[in-house]
Amino acid sequence: MAITPPTFDELAEYIATMIEIEPSAITPESLLVEDLGMDSLQMFELLVIADGYGLEAPEEDWLDITTFGDLHRAVSRAVETLVAS
Repeated sequence: MAITPPTFDELAEYIATMIEIEPSAITPESLLVEDLGMDSLQMFELLVIADGYGLEAPEEDWLDITTFGDLHRAVSRAVETLVAS
């Protein structure tokens, strides 16, 4: 089975479950902290999960994540990098 980046909806479902909101509340422009209510521990948990799956991305990709769209792009790039290696 090939590894593919998560779709927007797949990642939205995962994050919605993690922070206990409806997936429909998540848009690409949703600010992770201000709009979705993620705290620093949840943000750190995302990095730990990504690292556990071997997802590596340039540090600036992870540091510049403020919106859900940013997160989706960073995860997608990290999966593509993993597949290409």
